[in-house]
Amino acid sequence: MTATPAMEPKTVGSYPNTGIDVLVIGTGLAGLTAAIESIRKGHNVRVLERNADINTAGDMYFMGLSATRFFRHWPELQKEYDAISLHDAWIETFKHSGEQVIPPKKVSDRLRAQGLDPNTPPGTFQMRPLVYKMFVN
Repeated sequence: MTATPAMEPKTVGSYPNTGIDVLVIGTGLAGLTAAIESIRKGHNVRVLERNADINTAGDMYFMGLSATRFFRHWPELQKEYDAISLHDAWIETFKHSGEQVIPPKKVSDRLRAQGLDPNTPPGTFQMRPLVYKMFVN
């Protein structure tokens, strides 16, 4: 698909104020992403969270490239995201029973074994607390 001028990304401040009020419920990663993208588009944003404190608890997860495309509008976030990404991650796979299926192996080695470019993984492993703090800041 070829981008048309109407589809070209614009940076923060380049969209006129739309006068649209957006209410985002929850400060999870999806809610925070919706909030910052709505701000970029010129909307007025209010975020509601049921917890009094910011909760940075969480686990490690894999974030695919398609989920990070919006970072092209936020170069500072992209730089920080890349800095906190786990680039030399190791992974092992288990069945629900606890039996190990694949022993510990570097993700890059697993990609290489499948004929994929280990320098261009399909995403990155993240620590949710670090990504969450980045979004809040």
